[in-house]
Amino acid sequence: MHILWINEVADFTGGCERYMLDCVKLLQERYNVSSTLLYAVEGRNNVKFLKLFDAAFPMVDIKRQINEIAPDIIYIQRLDGVKPILDIIESKIPTVRFFHDHKLFCLREHKYTTYKLETCTLPIGKACLKCLGFVGKKSSFPYLKINSLRKMKAEQKANMKLDKIIVGSEYMKNHLILHNFPKNKIIVNQLFSTKEADAYQQVRKDVFLFVGQIVRGKGIDIL
Repeated sequence: MHILWINEVADFTGGCERYMLDCVKLLQERYNVSSTLLYAVEGRNNVKFLKLFDAAFPMVDIKRQINEIAPDIIYIQRLDGVKPILDIIESKIPTVRFFHDHKLFCLREHKYTTYKLETCTLPIGKACLKCLGFVGKKSSFPYLKINSLRKMKAEQKANMKLDKIIVGSEYMKNHLILHNFPKNKIIVNQLFSTKEADAYQQVRKDVFLFVGQIVRGKGIDIL
């Protein structure tokens, strides 16, 4: 089998990229699956990261590249925009996507309300206006941008046309259903660890171990 992975970043950036690399490695070792990566031209890339794939190319013309690579399956990790998704669907190759976070389901990206800093369980819509979700940040002057509900809904609609959607928890599955994603397309595939079970036997029972970015969106306040 030949899998085409699509991710805007080709670098050791975060959990999404680590998950992808672990999957690529295990599939190569256990099932002799070959993997090709397409990444954004303007995105971060790292030579060591790219070498872990059988082949890797910047995304220049998705339609043409998919046709030339001719994969059996396309597996999207992170990809922004409506047109790239529709171009991939047009290829007629079975395509799945893993939603790692709430970026496509919250104008503020992390599903926390602005004022009370509570977890938001509502679909995007009028509540986002009350939450000031339409006000975003920029790294350059004037340091503010307008987040568009219409654009986000259009992107959701495009992603609903993919063959399957993968999430890491029942919580995320329910969130996608709340946003009208077809229930029969959603697969819950919990995140995994490559450590053997006996590696955890020495962990103290009165201690929490957190591994990740120390930001509110990771649920540090709840922990």
